[in-house]
Amino acid sequence: FPHHLTFASGASLKAPFLELVTGHLARMLLRQLQEGLPRRYHETTEDLSVIRGRIDLQHQARQMPSYAHRIRVRHAPLQRNNPLSQLCKAAAFHLADLAATARNRRLLLESLALLDDVTTVPLSAELLQSAVPGPLEVEWQWLYRVSDLLLSRRSPDLVGAGDDDGVAILFPLDGLFEGLVRRAIDRGIQGSCLSVSGSKAIGKLFRRPASEAELIDLRPDLVIRKAGVTTPCGVGDAKWKRQKAGQPLAPDRSDAFQLLTYMSNLGLPHGFLCYPSSTPINGGCRMEQVQTTRSGAKVSLIEVDVAQLAHPEPTSRSKVEAALGQLVIATCLSDHSTSGGS
Repeated sequence: FPHHLTFASGASLKAPFLELVTGHLARMLLRQLQEGLPRRYHETTEDLSVIRGRIDLQHQARQMPSYAHRIRVRHAPLQRNNPLSQLCKAAAFHLADLAATARNRRLLLESLALLDDVTTVPLSAELLQSAVPGPLEVEWQWLYRVSDLLLSRRSPDLVGAGDDDGVAILFPLDGLFEGLVRRAIDRGIQGSCLSVSGSKAIGKLFRRPASEAELIDLRPDLVIRKAGVTTPCGVGDAKWKRQKAGQPLAPDRSDAFQLLTYMSNLGLPHGFLCYPSSTPINGGCRMEQVQTTRSGAKVSLIEVDVAQLAHPEPTSRSKVEAALGQLVIATCLSDHSTSGGS
């Protein structure tokens, strides 16, 4: 089904993959059920005092005069209790059995509450056969395909010819890199007088003199503060933009303008930009420094080896974290930062 799971920066990814998919399906199902259950025409025969649909003339010809006020008709009203609605309920029960978190179970219970008047039928091949979505039910195609996968206990065929729908999880590398760098700096500066935070507004860029209204949030990725001091002593951004191998580090134009805006607003003479390396780095990170031509404001350009920074072995990872922490400490506590490899 053509949907992607997208996680913004800072989103929690601690849940297992299956639980992420279950939660996504639960939200999709609840959202569509809140818009309305699938309804289908179902032919029924009733004895009514008004005419609806077709009159059963053969039956009426055999009726006694005392029943002349009742007319047997055949009509097809729209009904909520149909095979497709039953498939929704069966899939919700099946997903509820798979759900491991209270949030996902709650979403599925809300869906089941909306399906309270629908007959409970177990997920089966017969139900799938009778619940095939028609041309006017294309919005339920994804549920039919998911139910088919749940029933057959198989995954989508990713290498077979033709179209095949499935679940895709999209991890924005900007957000992942920012979180990785922030975690590494936080661990690397432990034991010092500094702490790191980020992704929160630290103020506004503009103010209207007439109304004192403030405009445009300033939201740097990395804010460094000294213990007991609320004013930041350093500011930085983490950008997923690879540097050219074998060439001196150079900031991206927009990144430099953005960082200098943060520095100017906070009154800081120095800041830093973190970039991923294109090639392995001995020690995991290295730094070069540039400064503005007029004011002399210093910008430290830090290139980090992502493979080492995200290494599964804690011992290897901690060495890079410590080296990165020292570079940040040097940038934020000294006007003369050390340059070169680390």
